[in-house]
Amino acid sequence: MRVLIATDTYPPDVSGSSFFAHRLATGLARRGHDVHVVCASDTGPRRDVREEGVLLHRLRSIPLVIHPSVRFVPPPGVPRILRRLVPAVAPDVLHTQDHFTLGRAAVRAATRLGVPVVATHHFMPDNLLPYLPARLHAPVARLAWRDCLRVYDHADHVASTTTPTTSRRPRARRRS
Repeated sequence: MRVLIATDTYPPDVSGSSFFAHRLATGLARRGHDVHVVCASDTGPRRDVREEGVLLHRLRSIPLVIHPSVRFVPPPGVPRILRRLVPAVAPDVLHTQDHFTLGRAAVRAATRLGVPVVATHHFMPDNLLPYLPARLHAPVARLAWRDCLRVYDHADHVASTTTPTTSRRPRARRRS
């Protein structure tokens, strides 16, 4: 199976989402799937590189102003790039990790081509809010959730549980 994973964060970025994307991509590749990941370049310029059996399509990126250790792909041009990349890769399925620049454009391109879309959710507004003034926390969180739903409404399947933790669900108490 050919899988295209679209994510705005991938190692060497340090985040739960980037680690999940890496584990998913390399795990699928080890099982014999043809895995492509479209993500931000870790160095700035656009480049395609094969790592651990995964073909990374690293798009031109710039540092995020509010968090300089994070790079992102600037929105202008991203829809055009993904409209070309998705048919060139010709995936059997597209997996998106988020609803930001790359995820949004990839979902749009895949649905236009009839490529099934699987989405997992790794974004929590609480991770962004500390970088904003307190008065903006509630409106930004509401806006972020609405925006996420707008993109994920186009997915064929949204996975509800992706956590790699070993914690178990608490047992229900028995009534006496």
